[in-house]
Amino acid sequence: FNSYTLAATSKIDLAENANIGLEARYVQLALDSEVERGLGLDDDKNSMFRFAVDGKVSIVNARLAYTKTDKDGGLTALDQDAKNTSLGWAITSNGAVDADYFQAALGADILDNLNFTAHYGNLKTDLDNSGLDFKLQEVYGQLTYKMSKNLSTYLRYGTYDEKINSTGEKIEDQTRGRIQVAYTF
Repeated sequence: FNSYTLAATSKIDLAENANIGLEARYVQLALDSEVERGLGLDDDKNSMFRFAVDGKVSIVNARLAYTKTDKDGGLTALDQDAKNTSLGWAITSNGAVDADYFQAALGADILDNLNFTAHYGNLKTDLDNSGLDFKLQEVYGQLTYKMSKNLSTYLRYGTYDEKINSTGEKIEDQTRGRIQVAYTF
C-alpha cells in the first residue's frame, strides 16, 4: 500500500500555567488491488481528516476533536493506537466508512499527581458500507494517579452503546470498567 500524512501541530503558551495545542491532520492510504480483495474492499482510497484543540489552564484540562473519514473508506493505519487514527476507549475512526467522529474531554487535577477527566465520544458511520447508518457513543470517567516518573495507574468506568440510527435497534449496550497499572522504562 501507499500512504501519506500531512500534519500541522502547534503548542502555544498563553501564560505561566496556561497553554493550548492545535492539530490539523490529513491521511490517505491506498491499498493495492490484491490486498483490497483480501480485505473485501471495493475502493482503494481511504482517507481521514482530523482537527483537534486541547489545552490546560491551571488545574483544568480540556480537548475537542472532530474526525471525518472518506465515503469510500477510513482505513488509515494498521495499528489502532497510531497517530493516523482517532481513538476513544471503545470507538475508533480507523476503518469506519463515511464517519463523523466527535470527541470531548474535560478534567481537573485533584492533586499534583492525581487527575480526573470525563470523556465523551460520538461516531456516526456507514460502518461496513451496507447503507445502514450506525451511531456509536461512549461516556466514561478516568481517574489517573502518577506515582512516580515511571509508574502510573488509572481507573476508568463508563458506558458504550451502538445502534442502527434509522431503526433505533441497539446492537451493543455496555457498562465497563478498567484498572491499569503501568511501569515504563
